[in-house]
Amino acid sequence: MTLIHQTAALALLALLAAGPVVAESRVPEAPPASPAVAGLCLEGAATVPAARAEASKDGEDVKIKTQDGQELSATFYASKKKNRAPAVLLVHDAGANRSPFEKIAEGLQKRGFAVLAIDLRGHGGSVTADFDWKACTKEDQTKLWAFAQRDLEAATAFLRDRDGVHNSNLSLVGVGAGAALVTKYALQDENARAVVLVDPQPEAYGYDMYRDVFDLGGLPTMILAPSEDRQQAERLQKAAHEGNNGVEYVQFKVLKPEKDGGPLTDKRLSKTVTDFLQDEAMDKR
Repeated sequence: MTLIHQTAALALLALLAAGPVVAESRVPEAPPASPAVAGLCLEGAATVPAARAEASKDGEDVKIKTQDGQELSATFYASKKKNRAPAVLLVHDAGANRSPFEKIAEGLQKRGFAVLAIDLRGHGGSVTADFDWKACTKEDQTKLWAFAQRDLEAATAFLRDRDGVHNSNLSLVGVGAGAALVTKYALQDENARAVVLVDPQPEAYGYDMYRDVFDLGGLPTMILAPSEDRQQAERLQKAAHEGNNGVEYVQFKVLKPEKDGGPLTDKRLSKTVTDFLQDEAMDKR
């Protein structure tokens, strides 16, 4: 073997030994969009979407297609008023579904909003043989939660395309880990007018809400959390104000959920959210 061949062989061996270079990411990135995606958590996954409770008389059950071919179950609440309605997207917590949003959705609907409550992939009526949150390991749940940004993109596209909906006036309400999803999404959607973060979990499933609220840049925001989570909620509020040169634009209120109930059982929640969004997103006439 010549000296040139020896040098080339050694270089090749060194390259193989080094292995692939893996880029670090603060939030797990979903693979590029494609007509169909490989499933997660296949072992023990459901083959039939989970059943949903009877639809609200004021809501229309719909199916929404994502860019990567997933079909999401959702309920659309058309505005009760004839003018172009501001849109609101309701996003549930990890492992939950859209059904507890009914009272909030109907309250917003009566005030003139067009509302969409979705089941994210792998949740509720959007469980498939490919995606099932309950069958996932913790690691796969983090990957699945990263895919959920695509679900929000599909949901907001649905709202923009509906007749009677204001296509450049969007508010987002997220619960628990869903609060991290809507905060991240609001950073990239120029139509976002306001966000409501209900009992936010700032560092769930690979997200960093402290950094994201810092970047919101004064977008009207309300944080609602039970007293036991007050300290972390106030840390989020502080991070947002620091990102906006100390301007205090984030409201914070303490939730009082029913005993042994989740944050959505607070009897004042629907009115609190509706009042805030009406002040911030409804056109004044």
